[in-house]
Amino acid sequence: FSDFLCEKVSFTESFFNDGDVNFVNTNFNEAEVSFRSVVFGNGYIDFKFSRFHGKKVIFEKALFGEGKVDFKNTEFKGEKADFRRVSFNNGDVSFEGAEFHASKILFRNSSFGKGKIHFDLAQFGHAKVQFDHVDFGSEEVSFKETTGKLLSMRGCSLNLFVDLRVHFFEAIDLSHSIVRD
Repeated sequence: FSDFLCEKVSFTESFFNDGDVNFVNTNFNEAEVSFRSVVFGNGYIDFKFSRFHGKKVIFEKALFGEGKVDFKNTEFKGEKADFRRVSFNNGDVSFEGAEFHASKILFRNSSFGKGKIHFDLAQFGHAKVQFDHVDFGSEEVSFKETTGKLLSMRGCSLNLFVDLRVHFFEAIDLSHSIVRD
């Protein structure tokens, strides 16, 4: 458990060697948080139950090594949650039960390797959630029982199992996407 009481928390361009990285139950409070261009080595990267309440949370261009990436039950309450151009590599990725209150939630141009991707029970509030041009890898992606305003998956190649049994979205945009099998 950690509690950050500063205005900014920056791990920008940091390198975490192979091994588990634990931010479980970390309270980032009102800080603007940046993990921009961070490299995480192979291992279990765990942000479960963390709270990001500052204006921005930025993981743009982060590179995760092989292993599980876990944001289960994490709170994102700022204006922007930015996961653009993130490489999640091979391993399961979970945003299960995460709460997003941001007006912008961006995963645009990110890539996932082999592994299961779960956004089950995630709450996206009134935001437009952008997964445009994302490579979801080769196993499965699930949005089961999620809620939000707009789920955009424009220009994606969906050649894997995709569970879109959402609880509620005003719209789901699959324009220019390729859906197979």
